Amino acid sequence: MSEQITTALTKLDPTNDEHWTAQGLPRVETVAELAGLSDLKRSDITEAAPDFTRTNPQLPANGSTSTEPPSEPSDDDAAAPPTAEDDTPIVSEIAANLTALCAEKEAKETELAQVRGERALLKKREENLVKEIDALILKIEHDEPPMTLAAGIDAYLANQTKIAQQRANAAKGVTPDTLAPVDAVRRVPGAARRGYLLK
Repeated sequence: MSEQITTALTKLDPTNDEHWTAQGLPRVETVAELAGLSDLKRSDITEAAPDFTRTNPQLPANGSTSTEPPSEPSDDDAAAPPTAEDDTPIVSEIAANLTALCAEKEAKETELAQVRGERALLKKREENLVKEIDALILKIEHDEPPMTLAAGIDAYLANQTKIAQQRANAAKGVTPDTLAPVDAVRRVPGAARRGYLLK
């Protein structure tokens, strides 16, 4: 009888409202007609397929009529969460990267300290050179004989005369190079008498 009921249940159409009750259970009269059992009762259907409904048309495996609920998966069947050992390669890689970055940072800090030290030494050397130059200027000014008023006037007049002569020569097209041979001849004794003096 149980096999007849399950066979009839497989013929029910989930889209046909006439095969199901308002609660989604198979209609007794429909199953009885399909199974050829006139004295079929609701309890017979429940015993043959306890979980069978319109939304869950599942029949017991191998015709089993057990009413025990399906067993829940055990903890052993569930996927075990990742352990710390599974993350070891990632942690090791991160630690290695951090170590390398820290080492590079320390090297740059050491280099920066050296550059700053060299800059401080150069700055100190610059200050010392400036002081030495200032001291030499003071010594030169101290050792140079003082110029009298008359000597100053003579030096000024001589410089003005030299400037005026240079301007006059430039206006005539005479340069120091053209004057050099004439001056050389004039310095030779008797040159004028021998006709060497250029006119």
